[in-house]
Amino acid sequence: MIQPGKQFSHVAPLLWLICLLWLLPVQALALDVRFVVDISERINQSDPDQLRAPTTRLLADLLPERAHAGVWTFAAQPHPLVRHGVVNTAWRAEVRQASIHMDSQAHRTDIEAALVAATWDRQQASNRARHVILLSDGLLDVSSAEDQNRRIADNDASRSRILRRLVPELAEAGFVIHTLTLSDLSDPDLMATLALRTGGQHVVAETADELMPRLMQLLNRILPSHEEVPLENDRFLIDELVDEFTALIFHAPGAEVILQSPEGQQLTAETSAQAQRWHQGSHYALVTVNQPAPGQWLILADQPAGHRVTVISDLRLHTSDWPTVVYRGVGSGSFAMQAWFTEAGQVVDRRPLLSILQASVSALRDEERLDAWLLDLQPQGYRYEARLGPFSQLGDQQLYVEIDGHTFRRQRVMAFQVMDIVGASLQQSEAIGLPPRLILRAQHPEVRPNELRFEIQANDETLSASYQGEGEWRVELNDLSRAFDQHLSVTLRGVFQGRPVVLTLPELILPGEERRLDSETLPDFVTPIDTSLVQTAETLPGWLDPLTDWNDPRIPTLLAGVAGFNFLLLLIAWWRFRRFVKRWVVQRGATKAARG
Repeated sequence: MIQPGKQFSHVAPLLWLICLLWLLPVQALALDVRFVVDISERINQSDPDQLRAPTTRLLADLLPERAHAGVWTFAAQPHPLVRHGVVNTAWRAEVRQASIHMDSQAHRTDIEAALVAATWDRQQASNRARHVILLSDGLLDVSSAEDQNRRIADNDASRSRILRRLVPELAEAGFVIHTLTLSDLSDPDLMATLALRTGGQHVVAETADELMPRLMQLLNRILPSHEEVPLENDRFLIDELVDEFTALIFHAPGAEVILQSPEGQQLTAETSAQAQRWHQGSHYALVTVNQPAPGQWLILADQPAGHRVTVISDLRLHTSDWPTVVYRGVGSGSFAMQAWFTEAGQVVDRRPLLSILQASVSALRDEERLDAWLLDLQPQGYRYEARLGPFSQLGDQQLYVEIDGHTFRRQRVMAFQVMDIVGASLQQSEAIGLPPRLILRAQHPEVRPNELRFEIQANDETLSASYQGEGEWRVELNDLSRAFDQHLSVTLRGVFQGRPVVLTLPELILPGEERRLDSETLPDFVTPIDTSLVQTAETLPGWLDPLTDWNDPRIPTLLAGVAGFNFLLLLIAWWRFRRFVKRWVVQRGATKAARG
């Protein structure tokens, strides 16, 4: 028989273990990022300065230690540029070295093969949060066939396999695909659908210069949440509770970056002290300062936008979750947002302090403020809250939650997109010899295709859409005249979530072909003008430039010339008048003599 004391001695260790497990924080899944970069000849034309290379290095520098990551490049075939492994100093050095060789002249673009290669372990269970960042224009070009119809069929087959087989497989395995589209001559529907159906983010860089800022938007969703301090005119406030800050500063190649302390001391990569860590890239600098002096800091760089400063502090700002996608005109159109503070892990509930803080939320697209709201302190409790919305501006945006305590400031940034329940996009495949299309895509998961119909106009011509399955409608545009721009308007009518819906989608423009006369199209009897023999306005002497201002230094000379010319005219007129009078007097005297 077990004695009561002995029985408790066996149970006590188990109770202590249960208590310890209860007190341990829930650990987030380890991070696993695969970066897949298009290096085809076509995208090289959109990125002639190879800014994809510093963008790759920026990603490597911002990934946290002990995360897993790898880099693949692809054109006709995928290639593992940097091994998939643990992120550390050696791995980052490998990225910096390998990214120098990211150029290619390959003609094909096989996104399907690239995704398959980067997700080789999709059939295996994983305890890591697996993310794929795909950088491409999204324009499939997998076929080497000479026949155009065969090329169309091959590319359509690959596209169908991606959307109908590979994407559901990746979503089931827990992969989240984020897409970074470079160039507007692309297939935005494919890139956006890859992200939408796996819970990822889709952003567009219209020029290569936007690659790094757009990557930062994606990283706001992927990386562990970091607390920031707001920047105003490149100034930021550091308070006494901040133990460390890291500034990400963008700059032009070769430009110097200076960080000015509150005391006016100017810090650079060459003058950095032991408490500072500088990493100077070709287009950005990462600066970490331990135990920074409190007060206003200043960033001195040639690029005035895109910088950010993250802080490590006992005082932390928390916010409620925010959706990746917000749908325009769906439901009430408003969303709850809450914010609160913790200090040393404990909730800050001192209402006298909380009541004097200013809490606000802003929705921005690049540097443009689209909407703003105030967060009010709850009548009872320690949270600030507001209802945000409705969101009427489509596209990718960022939500800034900011608390201003006068002597300290904190903010959190969350990237999201505003979409319609059905999206319209142009598939401009003419760059690879394929006819253009209009793609209509169900973007909300509750869309029922049989409950919707479309009214489609191309200028004054009515078009019809054919349903392809899997929430996709297609309109072939190859029969439209290309002598001028075609303005495409789409109106959706039907039923959504049991209610009638009428939605006008943003207008799209299919550009007309450029028509110009050159020596190859001119008739034989016409000889083109040799423009090298024509003196243009840029080569004319400076004194022949037109006068645009009364303060021009040539005005006095011009007035003197005009006066001199007028005086000369008067002298000539006086001289001719005297000759006329003289002749008249002589003729009159001769006439009198003849009469006498």
